[in-house]
Amino acid sequence: MARALVALLILLLAGTTIAAPPLVTIADGPALLLRDTGRYLLAEGVKLQADDLIELPPQAGLLRIEFSDGSALALAPGSRALILPRLAGEPLAYLLQGWAKLDAPPKGQALLALSGFDAGTSGHAVIAVAGERAFAEAGELLLRRASAPPLKLKPGEFVAAAASEKARPVARPAPEFLRQLPREFQVSLPARAARFAGKEREPKRSGELTPADLLPWMEASDPLLRQALLPRWRALAQQSEFRAALRQYPELERILGHASAAPKH
Repeated sequence: MARALVALLILLLAGTTIAAPPLVTIADGPALLLRDTGRYLLAEGVKLQADDLIELPPQAGLLRIEFSDGSALALAPGSRALILPRLAGEPLAYLLQGWAKLDAPPKGQALLALSGFDAGTSGHAVIAVAGERAFAEAGELLLRRASAPPLKLKPGEFVAAAASEKARPVARPAPEFLRQLPREFQVSLPARAARFAGKEREPKRSGELTPADLLPWMEASDPLLRQALLPRWRALAQQSEFRAALRQYPELERILGHASAAPKH
């Protein structure tokens, strides 16, 4: 993820055109967008931005995001994801929690970042955070791991504990994985972005961010993720209402303690 941020800065300084923003093309049930200081309700036709946080409650349905190069990311109920800057060769998003189905563009590869590894597919792949499970549904799946050599899965192969050096692909998914596989991921979906051309929608604001919204992200074990998000949280911590609310969350207050203190003159 740090590489993505550096690459974005290089592109901006060089005057390179950034790809069109990703688009929500399926929103089946309640889905939440955390952007800047606000909470928003997601709907089909909403354009997303880099650094947007997506949260799907357990009672939600499928959320599908399509990118300008033809790649797509589907999130299952109970998932949390961070949209990353859209740069060639870098992940589309960071999956903090839940399940994701990653679809590659017609000619190319799609990448997804998680704690401990990145997953890149030339076809369709399903990734689950719990147990670090990965399934190459179609096409090859390459796992770039932080503390182990890259691991390649052939079409149909499955691996658990993907970030572990001892992880080995097997010929088919584990029965438990198949039982837990979200039903929304069991069918292939056609591209829908063209339906929203000229009909994009703005997300509806539903309230202000609270410490409870931020806690899952600030407690993430990935130091690069926390470092990338800290500037946003530090800005929020300057607000008196936010500082008061932080006292209910000792762990978050500890992380932001130096920023939440009132400035001295």
